[in-house]
Amino acid sequence: MFEKPAFTISTNDRFGGHLWISKVIATIGLLLIILLTIKSDNARYVSVTVSGYIAAGYSFTLSMSFAKPAATFARIFTDT
Repeated sequence: MFEKPAFTISTNDRFGGHLWISKVIATIGLLLIILLTIKSDNARYVSVTVSGYIAAGYSFTLSMSFAKPAATFARIFTDT
C-alpha cells in the first residue's frame, strides 16, 4: 500500500527481555483475574472482569496490551 513492498521484515528489534517480562506479567494477571473471579463464586462475571482487564491494558499501557497473539506476530512484518 502506498508504494511499499507487500512483504518486508521489520528492522525494529522486538525481542528483548523487557518485552518477555511484560508479556509474562500480563498473562499471569489475566489468569489471576479469571481464577479469582471463579474462586469467589462469581463465575458469571468472568467475561466482565476479563473485558475490564483488557480495557485497562489498552488504556494504560504503551503497547495497548497486545492481547491478540496474531497482532503481536504480525508486527514482525512492519516497522510501525
